[in-house]
Amino acid sequence: MDVRELAKDRLRQYAPKAAAKENLADEIQELQYRRRSLGGGMQEVPGGKKDPGGRENMLLGCIQRQNILEEELYLTGRWLGRMDRALNALTEPERELLGRLYIYPVKGSAERLAEDLGVDLKTVYRRADHALRRFTAAIWGSVEM
Repeated sequence: MDVRELAKDRLRQYAPKAAAKENLADEIQELQYRRRSLGGGMQEVPGGKKDPGGRENMLLGCIQRQNILEEELYLTGRWLGRMDRALNALTEPERELLGRLYIYPVKGSAERLAEDLGVDLKTVYRRADHALRRFTAAIWGSVEM
C-alpha cells in the first residue's frame, strides 16, 4: 500500500473514530455506574449458594472492562489529536475537499464538488491530490507520494 492510500484510509477512519471517542466515554460512564451499584453492598450481600462470589466477579469484570475501554479512549483521543493537527495545517478549501471526498463521502461527491466549485472533474481530482499531499506531509513529515 502506498502513502497516498494510507492517507486516504486515515481520512476514512476519522468520522468513525470521532464517534468511537464519544461512545467509549459513554460506556465508561455506564461501567462506573454499574461498579457503584455492584460495589455498594458488597459486605452485606455475599454471593448465594448457587453463585458464590457472583457479584464480586461481576464487579471485577466491570473494572477490567473499564480499564480496557479507558486505554482505548486514550489511544483514540491521541489518534484524533494527530489527525486534527494535520487537518488544521491545511487551508479551509483543502479541508473541505478532503472532508467531502474521504471523511464524509457520499455517492457522487467529486461530481458535486466540481459543480459547487464551478470547475471540471479533473480539477477536483488535481486539487484533492494536492490537498492529500499536504495532509500526508502534515501527518508524517516529508513523505514522497
